[in-house]
Amino acid sequence: MSQHKLLRLNISSKLALSTFYMPFIKDGGLFIPGEYDVRLGSTVCMLLRCWNVELFVITGSVVWITPAQAQGGRSQGIGVRFKWPTGHTRTQLETHLTESGNSDIKSFPRLTL
Repeated sequence: MSQHKLLRLNISSKLALSTFYMPFIKDGGLFIPGEYDVRLGSTVCMLLRCWNVELFVITGSVVWITPAQAQGGRSQGIGVRFKWPTGHTRTQLETHLTESGNSDIKSFPRLTL
């Protein structure tokens, strides 16, 4: 039996959500800043709290790793592609993003990572 990492991300505003959301990933995804001992393809479970009200429990797989001291001053962290239940969670998050004036969400192409 494999163990899954449990990650927590608190997002305080729709602007912060638009910073962490990765719309170019098929099924949607989030960038989780921080240092994590994971490998590409690892399954993780996220507890995502939005503006201290909504709580999402999201299972995903690691599709992106930004190491410490990355070029261009990029923040260390991981990109997580949503797994089931993608539809409802992704729809809710994208609804929040479009309500915040981020109209580009629907226009991003979906990559299979």
